Amino acid sequence: MFSGAAMCAVTFTNPLDMARTRLQLQGELGLRGDGKTYRNVWHCLYSVAKQEGLRGLQKGLVSGGLYQQCSSSSSKKHITMVLLQVWVILISAHLFFLRNCRLP
Repeated sequence: MFSGAAMCAVTFTNPLDMARTRLQLQGELGLRGDGKTYRNVWHCLYSVAKQEGLRGLQKGLVSGGLYQQCSSSSSKKHITMVLLQVWVILISAHLFFLRNCRLP
């Protein structure tokens, strides 16, 4: 069974997860001298969108989508079908963004 609601939720909450991860890691990366400094979540989202664009905001979408699909499948024998559906959607979205989102 395909869970479209889980994929929509992952797509919309993924930028916040990306910002949370970057904020958690900035202290560790700062010790090595190659970390960026973000003031808060909104500054992180703004900086990533400005520097990396939409692709930067959606980093980690594939792993989040696969996790949600595997955890929301009704039984383990349906996981293969769910993964196939997820890959078709993600590849389609990736090709759409490659065609329509030009980087400067």
